[in-house]
Amino acid sequence: MTRYFLDVETTGLTRTHAPGYSLDAEPRIVSIAVVREDGSVVGAQRIAPGVPIPPASTEKHRITDAMVADAPPFAAVWPKLLARVGDAALMVAHNAPFDGAVLAVELMRAGLPLPPWRWGCTLAAARRILPHSPRHTLDALGAVLGLPVRPDHSALADARCAALLAAELDARDPAWCSAPMLWHPMQAAVVKIAGTG
Repeated sequence: MTRYFLDVETTGLTRTHAPGYSLDAEPRIVSIAVVREDGSVVGAQRIAPGVPIPPASTEKHRITDAMVADAPPFAAVWPKLLARVGDAALMVAHNAPFDGAVLAVELMRAGLPLPPWRWGCTLAAARRILPHSPRHTLDALGAVLGLPVRPDHSALADARCAALLAAELDARDPAWCSAPMLWHPMQAAVVKIAGTG
């Protein structure tokens, strides 16, 4: 099974347990990228979030309101991306519960179904396999491992870096991306949101 690597940049952090929670309070995607494990690009697209991007988020990923003013909305981007990946995918992300939850919220907003993907998390695996790394961010791990592509908080660079990190994890523990390391963060997000809405 081909592994795919996903990264999203957003308007902020998830708020599923915040007081006065509502679906509208959840972050929106401003950029999404998916690559195959060889680093080839499946899709990379800036997305118009429909709300202003907070300055703190722009400071992190450097995406401004002007940069997404003419970008398509998530609902227009998603069907093409899903068609290239398919339903029977193993999707990996660095901090998969976050990326998966944000994606789930966008799909619910758009009235689109959740794909039945299996998920793996390079962050969780790196914490277990590389416990002596001072930090387990993509940037820190890229420096420790000397990865040729460094993350820069753009969705495409971060997805490619996650794919390279996965290859390093494979060399140390070939079984890291198999059960029980897999779960459905999007399904978990639906449970959280249903329970707090």
